[in-house]
Amino acid sequence: SAFPGPFRADIVKITAGVLNAACHKNVSKLTWVAGTQIGKTETILNSLGYIITESPASIMLVYPEKEDALSMGSGRLKDMIDNARDNILKERVDLSNKRSKKYEVPFLGGILYLAWATNVNRLSSRPVKYLFLDEIDKYPAHIPGHGSPLSLVQDRKKSFANSKIIMASTPTFEDGAIWQSFQSSDYKFYYKMQCSCGEMFTFDISNLYTDDDGVYYLCPHCSIKYRDKDKPVLINNGAWISEDNYELEEVLNFGYKLNIGFHANSFYAPALSFTDIYNQNKKMMQNSFDARVFVNGWLGLPYSDDDLTGADFEIDKLMERVEDYNELPAGVLALTCGVDVQKNRLEYLVIGWGLNRESWVVDKGVIVGDTMQEGVWSELDLIVVHKKYKHKKGIELKIMVTFVDSGFNTNMVYAYTKRRESLRVFSIKGANRSDAVEVSTPKRSGFEKALRYDLGVHSIKQNIYYFLSLSEQGAGYMHFKNKLCDKAFFEQLTAERLVVKNEHGKKYEAWEKIRERNEVLDMYCYCYGAVNLILHKLPAYSAQLEQLR
Repeated sequence: SAFPGPFRADIVKITAGVLNAACHKNVSKLTWVAGTQIGKTETILNSLGYIITESPASIMLVYPEKEDALSMGSGRLKDMIDNARDNILKERVDLSNKRSKKYEVPFLGGILYLAWATNVNRLSSRPVKYLFLDEIDKYPAHIPGHGSPLSLVQDRKKSFANSKIIMASTPTFEDGAIWQSFQSSDYKFYYKMQCSCGEMFTFDISNLYTDDDGVYYLCPHCSIKYRDKDKPVLINNGAWISEDNYELEEVLNFGYKLNIGFHANSFYAPALSFTDIYNQNKKMMQNSFDARVFVNGWLGLPYSDDDLTGADFEIDKLMERVEDYNELPAGVLALTCGVDVQKNRLEYLVIGWGLNRESWVVDKGVIVGDTMQEGVWSELDLIVVHKKYKHKKGIELKIMVTFVDSGFNTNMVYAYTKRRESLRVFSIKGANRSDAVEVSTPKRSGFEKALRYDLGVHSIKQNIYYFLSLSEQGAGYMHFKNKLCDKAFFEQLTAERLVVKNEHGKKYEAWEKIRERNEVLDMYCYCYGAVNLILHKLPAYSAQLEQLR
């Protein structure tokens, strides 16, 4: 954390108002559309702490995935209980209680249930008075046989006339759950600052500019420029104001069963300066993939379908980029290999990697034969285990990491990689979730107990297509070898595009084939994932090569 220690609402000033509303007796529903790094999780935790100490009753806290719930229960929730001032929570929560389970935290007067949006039993287990739903735009649209998890979990509070539901999330699309909930609020609140000219304003990316003195924020009502040093004072003197110009306290004190919404972007994060946000905007808005992340996560705004475009590359233009190199170019520091497994063949791709993910296509081939038989796998050894590639510096490099797809002929793949793990040959499986990490922590799989990594191919493909769009050599640029990269190669590399799909009324991103064969794209993903295992070593390899003359 940029600000370790006990929660302090004066550091992330905007959280004080949200926290007051979440704990107020006159609020029955609260929706918070939040940018990153503005204290959303801390606000949820402190709301839980308030309920446990001041208004105990049954609570359910729901996350998108089981891992999220487990991380909260064993991590930040436990830390808050252990470290709250004057043992105020420890006196009420006994984690050693026999009733205390991994996903259930009993306390005096109530119990906290931790649940996740893919588990029907957790969602429908108990009636609760307080319902906290975090990152709801990441919930699945539909659970087979049960319907929407959002509808299912909201049934839990029917038994309580004075129940309360808190929803918080970064947005995705305009018709996503969090944005629709915010739009349906009776009062929509925005955090506004007061300029010295007397006018109120909210932070908006369109008012960031630069001059000879650096980045500044221009008041939309006058010509006053605010620098990085002015940002904390602006925020500290701000207030939550509704669209109808009501102050938050006024609404809270005179309303009843209120349905209120809050919106705040990452401008309000204390650790981010105007310069940080300006630079991030300039960097990420260069391509549609990063732009989506910036608009959703930093600006806290939904992304329009029209803004989300897949990558349409002109094959002829890509073919003009091929280069002649027989030896490994000077920038190549390490080699990785990706292997695609089909019924009647193995296909492999070898990529050379430089600093900052600059890459070179080095080798490509097909080993024809029945992949249920040992013969093709023995031939693969000649490449991934034994082959040496001559470097321009006069040395020879072997493949450092090989990723073999286990989606087809799984048991044979596991048997092959298990015996070669000491040579950094591993099984992999694609994870298509948009929020999956690029390379997971490995786990033992199958009868062979082979090490298997899961690859977040959704984000890896986004990065590859971004790198493919670069026109200047250097960081991320992709080099293509003349003898290997023909029209068919580029057609396979660009065989998919990112589209928006709709399932049970919920939109989500997915990669869709525009051409039947996509083996090159898949193998490039495997090579990209493989280099993650050694990425931290590349600067040292570069220094060693520099010493060779």
